[in-house]
Amino acid sequence: IYKEHEKIIGILAKEMENTVQEERGSEVFLRILSQLLNSGKINIEGLNGKDNKNVPTVGYVENEKIYLYSDLVYQEVCKVLQQSGRSFPISKTSLGKQLKEDGFLLETDKDRTTKRKRRDGVLSYCWVLSKESLEVRKSAIPCQPWDEEEDPKWAIP
Repeated sequence: IYKEHEKIIGILAKEMENTVQEERGSEVFLRILSQLLNSGKINIEGLNGKDNKNVPTVGYVENEKIYLYSDLVYQEVCKVLQQSGRSFPISKTSLGKQLKEDGFLLETDKDRTTKRKRRDGVLSYCWVLSKESLEVRKSAIPCQPWDEEEDPKWAIP
C-alpha cells in the first residue's frame, strides 16, 4: 500500500509542477501579449508588416529581435486585465526576473532585466525577445484570441 501511495504522490507532485509552470507570470504575460497582438489591441512596430497607429505601440522589431518598452507593455497587459476585474499576478520587476530566468530575454544590461536602447533620440528600457517567443504562442492558440475555452482564468473578453 505504501508503494501505491508513493506512486500517487509522485503523480500529484508532477501535476502540481505542471500547473505551477503554466501559471508562471512570464508564461501568462507572453500568452496575454500574444492575444492582445492577435486581436489588434496593441501594436509592435514592424511585426508581421502590420502597424496599427490607432492602438498603443508597445515595442518594435529590429534585427529580428522584438524590443518591448517594459513599462508600457506591462501597463497595457495590466490595464486589459483590470478592465475585466482581474490583476496581473506579479510585479513588473518580478516579471522581468522571470523572463530572464526562463530564457526569454535575449539581451540585458549588466545586472538588469532590461536593455537600454536609444531610438529616434529617445532612451528607453526594453525587454528584448526573439520573434519566436511570440510566434510559438500565436500558433499554439487554436481558438479565438478571447475564447475562454483555452484558459478561462486568463482569457480576456
